[in-house]
Amino acid sequence: MRPNTPKIEGGRLQGLLQLIEDGIHLVVAALLVLLAGLLTVGVIHDVIRSIQGPYHEETVVLAALNNGLVLFIVAELLHTVRLTAMNQTLDAEPFLVVGLIAGIRKAPIVTAEAEKSFR
Repeated sequence: MRPNTPKIEGGRLQGLLQLIEDGIHLVVAALLVLLAGLLTVGVIHDVIRSIQGPYHEETVVLAALNNGLVLFIVAELLHTVRLTAMNQTLDAEPFLVVGLIAGIRKAPIVTAEAEKSFR
């Protein structure tokens, strides 16, 4: 009966590691949800502040666009964590989407700042 003992202990170890991994996924997902909530409040606050102050449509659009795209990044990361926890595999596609969104996010900001410098 001794040869079966390592299989049982290995199974328990696998189960424990899976439980720890699931706990980490849960913590990361909770932090991403908290971050998304804070970003949403920040976007709304920035837009309201931009409209109340000296109104510059460029500032309002850039503030909303920049923070809105950061929200997309956080949402895609949360989606990735959910898929990883559900399928028990790590796919590269969601990270590529996050990279594309991050690149797209920078383009309008750099363009608007370059336009300001030419005025």
